[in-house]
Order: sequence, then structure tokens, then C-alpha cells
Amino acid sequence: MPPEDPPNVGSPPAGRLVGGDRNATKARVYVEERDGRRVAVKTSVGAGFVARWLLRRESRIFAALPPLGCVPSVLETRPDRVVTAWVDGTELFDLRLDGFTEAQAAALEAAIAELHAAGFAHGDLGRHDVIFRPDGGVTFIDFATAVGPACPRLLWRVLLPFWKRTDRGRVARLVERYRKIHRERNARRAATRVR
Repeated sequence: MPPEDPPNVGSPPAGRLVGGDRNATKARVYVEERDGRRVAVKTSVGAGFVARWLLRRESRIFAALPPLGCVPSVLETRPDRVVTAWVDGTELFDLRLDGFTEAQAAALEAAIAELHAAGFAHGDLGRHDVIFRPDGGVTFIDFATAVGPACPRLLWRVLLPFWKRTDRGRVARLVERYRKIHRERNARRAATRVR
């Protein structure tokens, strides 16, 4: 029997809205202070059915994830809410103009390898789901489509190898695309200076 759909009522967190709510699949993400530290609160309050279903999946994944360097610290998981430590850093998307270093590429590969070695795959690593921390590490966010031991066994076993290839391939394409954007931007700047 599927889990009961949590009521779509209540009030949003007291923090500032920083993400989500772009379409029917997105839950809302707020940043707020708790016990002297910033946290990210992802909630389905006021969201549609798909967003509520995805957040229930994400809550189960976060509850099953072991402590990993590539995953934010999990503080609370409920069917209608996930609370993690806030991760400061730069999104992969923001590197498209500034360039992408070999150290960042190595850190990203190490983070993907760590997640996969733990028996999980993200499945939807996008430009806003990869955070490069000031300490040089990488953190992944938004585990709504992830697979791992928290999923039904058949689904997990069937999707895990495919999602692993998807993780590596998607990130490789994004990195190459951003490197190309950076090279083209530098070439345009150099051409402008020569004139």
C-alpha cells in the first residue's frame, strides 16, 4: 500500500524562499537559522501532487544515505519536509563563465565515485544540483530522483547501473559545455583587446 499523501496544508517555514516552485515537480526550498546555523528547508507545503510525491521519495533517500562528504548533513526527514545543513559554495552553473579547473573536475569525479560506492546514484545531476564548496569539495543537492537502498529493491537494482552512467555522462557534458563557453568568452575578450 502506498504511503498516505501528507496533507498539503500548513504554513511555509519562516526563512527566505531560495528555490523551487518553478514548475509542478518542484518543492519549495527556504533558508533559515536554527540553533545558530543556517539550514535548508525543503517543503511540499503549497506544492502540487508531483512535488509532494518527489519530496516523499527524497525524504526516504536522505534517511537512508550514510554520512558522505558529497551530501549535506541531514537534520530532519519527514514525508512533507527535508531539513539539511546549508551548503555555501558555487553552483556548477555559475562556473560557465569563470572556467572550470582540473581541481574542480577531480573533486567532482571523486564526489560522484563516493556516492556511487555507497550504493546510490543521483540520476538528475544538473547545473544547480552540484555545489563547489570553499574547501574544494563538492556537495550534491536535490535527491528527488535518486536511487539506492531506500527504493524498492527491483527498482533500485534495475536503475542503479543506468543512473550511475547518467550521473557521469551528464556531468561530463555539462563540464565540457561550460569549458567551451569559457574558451569562447576568453577568445572574444582577446579579440576585443587586439582591436
